[in-house]
Amino acid sequence: MVAAKAIVRASERSARPTLLGDDGLQRRHELDRRFRLFAVVGATAAVLVLITVAVFVDSFVL
Repeated sequence: MVAAKAIVRASERSARPTLLGDDGLQRRHELDRRFRLFAVVGATAAVLVLITVAVFVDSFVL
């Protein structure tokens, strides 16, 4: 009985997703993809803000 419980516990532990397991790597790739999307959107917004500021400064200075 004790041996059977130990085997069940060991199989449950091995079934859990770990960072090095498939589920962990998939979640890590998802986070990398979200971070890349966030970085691209942030960089695009920063460039648009800089262009807008440059146009307004140029129109007021000249």
